[in-house]
Amino acid sequence: MDSPEPIDKMRTALQLADLALRVMRQNLRRRHPDESPDEIESRLRTWVQTRPGADHGDCIGRPIELDLR
Repeated sequence: MDSPEPIDKMRTALQLADLALRVMRQNLRRRHPDESPDEIESRLRTWVQTRPGADHGDCIGRPIELDLR
């Protein structure tokens, strides 16, 4: 069996990331049933920015600074 192409790996990674967001959004809706969709999206954004691993870009190893100028 051939190994997946890089584009297929990227597609799978993006699909899994999308699934994670949908699952967390649903979790937040269950936890906060009286909140508006905008409030849920705000909670989701906060979760994305503060969840474990978010501060270093979800990668293994030491953080590095990139010059993206």
